[in-house]
Amino acid sequence: MAVIAEEDTQEVIEEKAEYHALKERETAELKQWRVHLINILLVTITFFVKAMRGSAVEPSIIGISTCGWPSWLLLGGFFFSFSAWAWW
Repeated sequence: MAVIAEEDTQEVIEEKAEYHALKERETAELKQWRVHLINILLVTITFFVKAMRGSAVEPSIIGISTCGWPSWLLLGGFFFSFSAWAWW
């Protein structure tokens, strides 16, 4: 716990407690496993969206055209869902 001086205000005391809680949460090994899982999930879903949309070199794995409306709908849904997830 933080060293609290007598002249510290309540706001300073709360900031010190918040700082130490943050430090404890982020300095230990494997404390950020949730962040790593989110990144792995993002990369995996990005790979599958790209495979489903296809490209000029590789065809779509679900048989849609690269610039057709299903492809754009898939991409838009991907952007919307991950933007909402990042905002949340």
